[in-house]
Amino acid sequence: MVTVSLPALSEEMLEKVLKLTRSSHEVASASQTRIDQLSEKTRQTVDEVLAAERQLNLVKAYNIQMRRLIQAQEKEKVELQQQIDSISETEQAMLPLLVVMVDRLKELVQEDLPFKLAQRKAELDSLFALVDRADISIAEKYRQILEAYENEVAYGRTIETYTADLIGSEEQVQVSYLRIGRTSLYYQTRDGSEGALWLPAEQRWAQLDRGENLNLSKAMQIALQQRVPELLALPLVTAAK
Repeated sequence: MVTVSLPALSEEMLEKVLKLTRSSHEVASASQTRIDQLSEKTRQTVDEVLAAERQLNLVKAYNIQMRRLIQAQEKEKVELQQQIDSISETEQAMLPLLVVMVDRLKELVQEDLPFKLAQRKAELDSLFALVDRADISIAEKYRQILEAYENEVAYGRTIETYTADLIGSEEQVQVSYLRIGRTSLYYQTRDGSEGALWLPAEQRWAQLDRGENLNLSKAMQIALQQRVPELLALPLVTAAK
């Protein structure tokens, strides 16, 4: 065996070695700290980039959704405009029809029994004025005209008694009228002494005899719900007349 002897280190040399070692450790520690700091910054930067990328993807998805929404709204806008144009065309076509409807109603009133003439003519005048008004919609005009037609139709299935001036009299004489649907119209004086039936073809009244006038009184009481309904013999207007 060969024995190698190392030279002995002086105290000064040992101190230098220790200082060099400590310095190397400090440099290594500082380097590691800088590496750790750099790694943390890198991690933060990566996190920020990933967050920005996620935000960008959200913005892209939002923009895609907004484009779809805008396209749908544009389509609805076009369809709505088409509907508006269609409504305008319909209104233009409806207005002459409404005028015709009121004219036909006027003809009906003129050719009908002359009951409640003042009231019905006033309603007609109101309808003619309604058609010319620009501040009322076509739908509302149609509704009111249709309501007037329904009222006229209702006259055909009701019995009514009311008081008004005597038709055809030069003097203002109040009498009581009895209307049976649209078929017959009678009047009776207020004291009940006289009664008559309206003859449309001749546009005049035909006087009732005593028995017929008595039945007319009973019929008026029935219409006023003052008497139990019963069969009564009253003259009616026939096609022959």
